[in-house]
Amino acid sequence: MAIAYLTYQLLLDQCSKPNTVESVDAHDSEGRAVEIKATTGKTGVALRGMVPTAERLIVLQISKTGDAVEIYSGPASPAWEAAGSMQPNGQRHISLSRLKELQAQ
Repeated sequence: MAIAYLTYQLLLDQCSKPNTVESVDAHDSEGRAVEIKATTGKTGVALRGMVPTAERLIVLQISKTGDAVEIYSGPASPAWEAAGSMQPNGQRHISLSRLKELQAQ
């Protein structure tokens, strides 16, 4: 997460409720709520809830060496709209390849 805060000049959200649907990770310089997802995997990430709680989503893929590659940085809504169906644990999966397609649009 520190990579995202530094790279995107985000402000840590001190008021978030950790591990809840209502939480967001940070706010950008324009005051928009930002959700950050980081994965060391190659398939995808899990999004929580039916609708985003943040206006912006940043997804980073972290390599074995610790380098971060931006997969997606943009509005959160398109990612939530493209995510799979809700699982029993309240999460919806979206593949990294689908996020890359959304980023290219």
